Amino acid sequence: MKTEAAAMMTIFQIDDMEWWIGIDAESVLKAVKDEYGHSDEDLKDFQEISQEALDRLMFQPANEDGKPIGSPHSFRIQIEIEIAKGGKFPRYFAGDF
Repeated sequence: MKTEAAAMMTIFQIDDMEWWIGIDAESVLKAVKDEYGHSDEDLKDFQEISQEALDRLMFQPANEDGKPIGSPHSFRIQIEIEIAKGGKFPRYFAGDF
């Protein structure tokens, strides 16, 4: 069941290897620029992930060394997990490194 908080959050693709979670594009763009010092040109591939992609893209939990642990699950499920963790949003969500 999708929580109210999860309904407000979405995933934004920063480039072909990184995703962030946040409420809106403006706050995520600002956070990414602050974190990495990226310019608008660096973020030309920035986009909101579609609802279909939230179910299609898979998140693989990993330990501190980046080794996979547990079973992969959809980005949509990971949104609920991130919200349950609490903390500050927007923030890094996933990477394919």
